[in-house]
Amino acid sequence: MQIRNSFSTTLLVFFALIESGSASVYASGSSDLVGILASITEPGNAAELGLTQDQLDRLEALIKQHESQALTFSSQIRQLPSAEQKSKKADNLRLIERQGLALLTDSQRSKAEMWRLQKLGPAALVEPEVAGLMGISDEQISKIKNILEGKSILDREMGKAKAAVELNTRIVAALDASQKIAWQTLVGKAEKSEAASENADAAKSPSDVVVQAQANMAGPADGYAINFNAAPWSEVLKWLAKEAELSLQADLYPQGTFSYRDPFRRYSLSETMDVMNSVLLGKGYTLMKKQRVLMTVDLGGDNAELTRAFVRELAESVSIEELAKRGDFEIVKCVFTLERSTVEEIEKEVRLLMGPQGSVVSLPTAGQVLVCETGSKLRIIRDLIERSEKPDGARSAKIVTLPLKHVSADEVLASYSVTLGPSDEQNAYTAGLEAIAMALRCVPLGLHDRDLTIVTSNRSVLQVIRRPRQQSGQCTIREIYGAVEFLGRRGCRVRLRWVPAKNEKFTLGPLAKRQAKRATRDECSAEPATFQARSTTLRLLLNEHAGAGQIPERVGKYSKRIDKALPGKHTRKLYDELTRKESEVLVQLRTGKSRLNSYLRKIGAVESDECTCGQSAETVEHFLFRCRRWTVQREIMLRYARGKMGDLSFFLGGKAESDDDKWQPDMGAVRATIQFALATKRFRMDRERDM
Repeated sequence: MQIRNSFSTTLLVFFALIESGSASVYASGSSDLVGILASITEPGNAAELGLTQDQLDRLEALIKQHESQALTFSSQIRQLPSAEQKSKKADNLRLIERQGLALLTDSQRSKAEMWRLQKLGPAALVEPEVAGLMGISDEQISKIKNILEGKSILDREMGKAKAAVELNTRIVAALDASQKIAWQTLVGKAEKSEAASENADAAKSPSDVVVQAQANMAGPADGYAINFNAAPWSEVLKWLAKEAELSLQADLYPQGTFSYRDPFRRYSLSETMDVMNSVLLGKGYTLMKKQRVLMTVDLGGDNAELTRAFVRELAESVSIEELAKRGDFEIVKCVFTLERSTVEEIEKEVRLLMGPQGSVVSLPTAGQVLVCETGSKLRIIRDLIERSEKPDGARSAKIVTLPLKHVSADEVLASYSVTLGPSDEQNAYTAGLEAIAMALRCVPLGLHDRDLTIVTSNRSVLQVIRRPRQQSGQCTIREIYGAVEFLGRRGCRVRLRWVPAKNEKFTLGPLAKRQAKRATRDECSAEPATFQARSTTLRLLLNEHAGAGQIPERVGKYSKRIDKALPGKHTRKLYDELTRKESEVLVQLRTGKSRLNSYLRKIGAVESDECTCGQSAETVEHFLFRCRRWTVQREIMLRYARGKMGDLSFFLGGKAESDDDKWQPDMGAVRATIQFALATKRFRMDRERDM
């Protein structure tokens, strides 16, 4: 029996096509997919070739047929190695080009082929038909391929414009005199005129070229021209401080080098710092300016909370309106006032978006949160808070009721339906995922430069797509991302919107419900499923085997004594806010399986469990609260004692018998405990031990 109602994936597709740019779209296809056919079907080029209407119609049909198969072809080669994928894409592109050129007359084909070679440049010499026509040897082809493999390096060192000229020069140099003449003949006069233009530029004096380049640079006249190639960060930062007349405060320079070159524009100081921070943040550093001092901040210190507080203190405070003017990687802080949402709810959502440099401070009395993060993330957080504050505002304002006089809604809307399978394999979540994937599959491939909106009443599906981890349906999620990327290359923007199922303004909801019921009648057969819903399958299996295979009571006895809330979701909060090094220490302390003598004696690693202080066995309690060797290091824990010194549960983030239902782990005390353990060096991950 098939699952019914919301577990089916009947989809009503309602696309809002918004014109962008000119009113007409002339090109029939993307050059990435159909190569030269996209150019020859443009009105100007078609007229120059003298294409008839019949030829244009046949070319259009061929392009649409090929584009309709593009997603299928992409999915077929997705698992292949990168080099093999590139080869198959090139072969597929040449196939469609040959099929299209075969529809032309000999003279039209000759001119179109000349245009194709002009567009590709000397890189086309590695194609078998071109190489055979010009008599290029295997040795020459191998040399040209080696030159092409260095393209990315040339792009970084010289910039794309000059790199392209240099690349073509090197390839042509690999040809003999007769082959060079043959190549110029193949590409026609365009190549010769281009060469003449290059010779004219070369005739200019070097000083003329430099002056002209500087005069044409975009950006502020007093800005900075960035030109670095594998420069050590110490030199880069000293250069910036000198140019901006700032004092440089850098106790530790980032490791590695910096490469960035833009010969076409100048950057303001904030833009220059933003470019550098885009690289530094990946290395665990950031650049910040306080008055006339330029500082480098190490974000990877042992005390992460102290580092965040330091960054928050240095960051400039900006208003919500100013966020749009700030750089993507510039760290600033902003206060958001809440009216509808609670401070706790927003803080929880914001923490999911924060990086190691970010922090959030709750101000519950004022109903505000102060967030310190990069400009790009703060803009995302701003939008998140606005949507939370106005759930029925901007998102639902675009839903417009259109009265129909002469046709019904069923006749206007295109309906697509697929039956997934039985309820012991699928659920509402997998159905929602498949519905969105179906919508993207059904988008006409000829669309360009449009805004597409897909509406769903399943909120969990949108949350998973926004932040995929290890949920069921990863193959469908990958398909959705691939389809959105494909549409993006054609200038289309895809939005996914959530509308509550009971929203009366959204009249398409009940219609979709009725169509879903029709699609899950007993006589409907399920499509071959590519996956099963993991949560549904596991739940049914667990219910089937309830009571069997229970975990023995003695397992985890030590941890349960420390934390009465186990098992619980609070453990995720404990470890998510810690670094890997801190997490490793906390795991040892909470499980008792540590490098302390009491455990080492149990596993036969040492002969005695006695602590070297001579007082008693070296247990976790003794180590944290009583051992005289660590009195100085224990000062950090005393700051958080609050009368609880000796309470193992409190300092390890566990719930004690005396705690009430509103209990939450005190992360300050947990961090203090970890810092104490690290300061004693008894939990180092190497084999050394301080006795």
